[in-house]
Amino acid sequence: GLDFTAHQERNMYVHQERKLKRFLEWFFKGKIGDLFEWLLKKTLKKRTLNSQQKLGPQANVVVTDEVLKFHNIDRRKAYFEAWQQVL
Repeated sequence: GLDFTAHQERNMYVHQERKLKRFLEWFFKGKIGDLFEWLLKKTLKKRTLNSQQKLGPQANVVVTDEVLKFHNIDRRKAYFEAWQQVL
C-alpha cells in the first residue's frame, strides 16, 4: 500500500469533501432541490405545528412559510429586559 503523511491525508480529505459538496450542490439545484425543499418544509411545518399545540403559547414557536423556529421557550426578551435594567 501507499503510505501518506498526515498532511497529505488531510489534503486528500478536503479535496474529496469539495467534490462531494460540488456534486450535492449540483444535484439539489433545480427541480430536484425544489421538490426536496417542498417535502422538508411540509414535513417540518406539520411537526412544528403539532409541537406548538402541545407546548402551548409560552413556547414561542414560530411557524410560517419562511420561518420555522424550534426554540421551546425563548428567553431572549427577558434577558434583554434584564440587561436594560443593568444599564
